[in-house]
Amino acid sequence: MHIYAMKMARVFMITTSTISLRTRILPRWMAVLGYVLALVLLLSVGTIQWIPLFFPLWVLLISVYMLAQNLHGQSEAAA
Repeated sequence: MHIYAMKMARVFMITTSTISLRTRILPRWMAVLGYVLALVLLLSVGTIQWIPLFFPLWVLLISVYMLAQNLHGQSEAAA
């Protein structure tokens, strides 16, 4: 189950990074970071115990960015 979950995390990271590059909803560096972390997950799952934490940390980064953009857009609309 652990290996399957890591495979699905990689697929999610790659597809989200590809979509964000094509639609430009995220900065380019975040998309590239997604590709790099997906590659790290692909090559090192099971060797280093803390590597699977890359996925939730990457999701947290994306979520905080989107939340900040949304709050920034609401403050501009109120002004």
